[in-house]
Order: sequence, then structure tokens, then C-alpha cells
Amino acid sequence: MDVQVSNVSKSFEKKQVIKDITFTIPSGEICCLLGPSGSGKTTLIRLMIGAIAADNGTIHFADVKMPNLNMLKKIGFMPQNDALYDDLSAEANLRFFAGLYHLEKSKSENVLMKCLL
Repeated sequence: MDVQVSNVSKSFEKKQVIKDITFTIPSGEICCLLGPSGSGKTTLIRLMIGAIAADNGTIHFADVKMPNLNMLKKIGFMPQNDALYDDLSAEANLRFFAGLYHLEKSKSENVLMKCLL
């Protein structure tokens, strides 16, 4: 499954952290992102899996535009640090992970309400 990142940019507040990135990872290839802390590696991965939305550009896995919950079932991601996203609210983090685990909406809403009380 090819991965195609096309003209992707992302800013947080007024700081641009990803600017006009374009690349393709052919199916079967292994890719490594190298760079110093704060260079945008984790942000790029989060954009690729659909955890956060790009300001501009598109990302496709095997011709499927991301984010796509069905495609997420086929993708593994293990962050090196805490699994909560600082730029998301507590509620948004809970909704994101409920979606990853395919919780029924009624169950996820019950969990959300208990956690936010």
C-alpha cells in the first residue's frame, strides 16, 4: 500500500511546524523519519494517521484519503511518549480513542459523560 503525502502543511497557533511536505513511500518500503526534537516528525505521523487535520494538502494510504476510520484498522501506531495529545481537549482525546476502538456511540457517550463529570 503506497503512502502519498502531497503539499501538506500544519500550524499550531501561529507557528508553522510542517510546510509543504510532499513524498511517496512505495508499498513494501521501510521509511524512517530522522530529525531533532521539535522538527515535526511526530506531527507528520499524526497527520498521516488522521489524529490531527492538515491545514493544507492531502494524505492517501493506498488511494484512500486520510483520515479514514476503515483504513485506520489497518495501520499501527505506537507513540514514544504519553498517548494523549496536548493540542486536543480532554473530550477530543476521549472521542478520538473511542473511535480508534470502534466503541458504539452510546457507549462512548456514556464513558465521555462519566469522565467529564
